[in-house]
Amino acid sequence: MLAPHDLLDLQQQVMQTHAAEPLLNYLQDLITATRSGRWFLQGLSPRAGIAIMRAAKAQAFLSGRDYVAPDDIAAVLPQTAAHRLIPVSDAGRGALEQVRAMLDAVPLP
Repeated sequence: MLAPHDLLDLQQQVMQTHAAEPLLNYLQDLITATRSGRWFLQGLSPRAGIAIMRAAKAQAFLSGRDYVAPDDIAAVLPQTAAHRLIPVSDAGRGALEQVRAMLDAVPLP
């Protein structure tokens, strides 16, 4: 069991996980893609981008790294955002599959 101070220490370590500028631009490209009208009826907000980055930092930390990689964003984005997104009517797939298709279409940094 974690003591409260141990949890706070772990949270601080996660927040110190580095995210390089190209990675931040990649996340912005993904957020913009959700808003383009090509993939979803309504896109994600800037706040969603912040939450996704926090989750990606936690993913990187749990993977033993002090930096975020594009794979961290790809790992957390479907699970953290798909429930908020409604695919366009001609997508022919659910939100989770649509997020994965979008990830495949947006160029990596």
